[in-house]
Amino acid sequence: MAKGAGESAPAPTSPAAGSMSYPTTPLLTVAIPTYKRAQTLRRALDSVVTQLPAEGGVEIRISDNASPDETPAVAAEYGRRYPCIRYSRNEQNRGADFNMYKLVRESSGEYVYMLSDDDVLLPGALARILTLVRQHPDVGFFYLNGIGFQLTERGEPRYFPKPVIWPDQDFVSPDRNAFLGFLKLQLTFVSALLFRRQLWNTDGRGDRFLGTDLYMSFEVVRVMAASEQYMFVAGPLVGVHAEYTAGSYNIFHAFARQWRRLLLIEAVAVGFDHRAMKGVFRASMEPLAERLLAIKRGAVRHDLGWRNLWVIVSSTYDTPGFWRQILPLLLAPAFLLRAVSRGKQILRSGRGTKVNPAP
Repeated sequence: MAKGAGESAPAPTSPAAGSMSYPTTPLLTVAIPTYKRAQTLRRALDSVVTQLPAEGGVEIRISDNASPDETPAVAAEYGRRYPCIRYSRNEQNRGADFNMYKLVRESSGEYVYMLSDDDVLLPGALARILTLVRQHPDVGFFYLNGIGFQLTERGEPRYFPKPVIWPDQDFVSPDRNAFLGFLKLQLTFVSALLFRRQLWNTDGRGDRFLGTDLYMSFEVVRVMAASEQYMFVAGPLVGVHAEYTAGSYNIFHAFARQWRRLLLIEAVAVGFDHRAMKGVFRASMEPLAERLLAIKRGAVRHDLGWRNLWVIVSSTYDTPGFWRQILPLLLAPAFLLRAVSRGKQILRSGRGTKVNPAP
């Protein structure tokens, strides 16, 4: 379990790199897609290599999307110290989707865990993952809970007090519809995804999801369709770098249009229940509305535009949340929303300020 807010999780002790042996077919591949984040990649690698088991069985694969920074040097440095690391570099930046597609395709492990280059494995997480896959051979897909962290002024992680998802108990489910309904949009969190590689891209057509910005989510739905059981691992194993940005209206191309396609077309095509998936999509409206509110309150430099407006409306118009939340937010002037937000901040600040009584 990660430390609470205000505390930094201690780094575990690593066995000597030279004392490790690595089987030809590892049990687990930790796959790290990266682009132009040399320093956060170093932090992510440290969180993994300090937990490598002495008996081997784990490989680390890094795919670099033609980073113009020191990423190749960082990968080479760790590769010299840890023979289980495999580094490859794309000749040009081909996008995050392709980077992940390539990583899984080149992985050797029986199981693949995808770790974003700005997230970390928490202490003890790797041993826990290896235990899980050995103890639950019927589970084809594991969802690993996370806990957010921010960096202090000294560059040390400070963890939030609560995990990303509640409840705090592990559970195994044989019901794909219920499990996806439990996760909802959290399925798009890449650093939570652990799955049996044999079930990935079984028809060889996974490349058709490239460019959706939700490639791994599309593939995981197909992994789930081929699995007997699914497991939610509650005790946080992943440290999630909480670097908040308002974003832009372009995110709705993924989280409205492609998310709709994922649930109502692709998931149904591989055996999920259409009515259940429609319910999942409707339940996704609240976080989408929250994102829309954050965008309009934030410093978005470009207008909504007809293209983005069409994506939002055409993807969400047939849900109650569109009429209750999304449409009113679309119509509300951004300056008014910012003014309301600022007023609430002032009120909260005033309630939290103690005023000394007059003498």
